[in-house]
Amino acid sequence: MTPMLEAQSQVGYSDLLSMPDDGRRYEIHGGELVVVPAPRLRHQVAALEIFKRLDAYAATRGGRAVAAPFDIVFDEHDVVQPDVVFFRSERARLLDPDAVTRAAPDVAVEVLSPSTAKIDRGERCACSRATASRSAGSRTRSAGASKCTPSIPKRAPTAGR
Repeated sequence: MTPMLEAQSQVGYSDLLSMPDDGRRYEIHGGELVVVPAPRLRHQVAALEIFKRLDAYAATRGGRAVAAPFDIVFDEHDVVQPDVVFFRSERARLLDPDAVTRAAPDVAVEVLSPSTAKIDRGERCACSRATASRSAGSRTRSAGASKCTPSIPKRAPTAGR
């Protein structure tokens, strides 16, 4: 007799919404629920510096920068929380302050940390790249759609630089 394979069910965004708040951050990669560990100080300083620069750009040129935690729901089975996202001014209308975002950002930034580098370079990057290219228009292409080029800063940026 052949053993039956156990069917694995995929987790969807609706499942995530119905989970009790346990203080953890979650993402969904291809239907798999992933716990995202809390970032360390170096990671947060780098993400904040990137956010400040994108936010300053938005203040002068238009657009919207948003820092994590912020769900980007590409589809029911792919939900990520990039460290920083940016939407150009002509696409900022896609952001509703009272609803989840289902549009691929123009820029998605992941600051790599030793504890999350594998996820950031792998599942999260692949998910962003695949879904951004599906949702990108003929003239609009998300930065994540073409490539993911990670780098790890050796030290946190200093003020005035």
